[in-house]
Amino acid sequence: MKAMLVNESVYMPVMHAMIPVVLDGVPMFSEIWVDPDEESSTPGSSERGIKLLIKFDLKDVGFFDMMMYYEKGKMDILIHYPEELSDRESEIREGIRKIMKKNNLEIEYLAVEQGKESIPVSAAFPKIFERRNSINVTI
Repeated sequence: MKAMLVNESVYMPVMHAMIPVVLDGVPMFSEIWVDPDEESSTPGSSERGIKLLIKFDLKDVGFFDMMMYYEKGKMDILIHYPEELSDRESEIREGIRKIMKKNNLEIEYLAVEQGKESIPVSAAFPKIFERRNSINVTI
């Protein structure tokens, strides 16, 4: 990785980074959206967690979406993979489980599915478009 572009703005309620990478000689472009103060997925809970949306495109492989929610050492994960990898779904699922276990993270929910459509940023982070969460910095 030689470059990373971070979009920091007082108007943006989430963190956004774009990362161009060459992975084993294959060009890849990735976008990461992070809300470090997401409300808990447990109804009635006052806990906060971290929500991530990671989008990446591997040349000659395809487009991937990963939406994750982390709270107290537990992860909920949704992965959309390209149609060309449909015969490798169990391998993808097992690889994710190994990565999480290696990093002492417990998977509470894991969905690995062929992604026909990309996960919209507005669906993952609806508060991006809610004006009540913005800060007025006009002078």
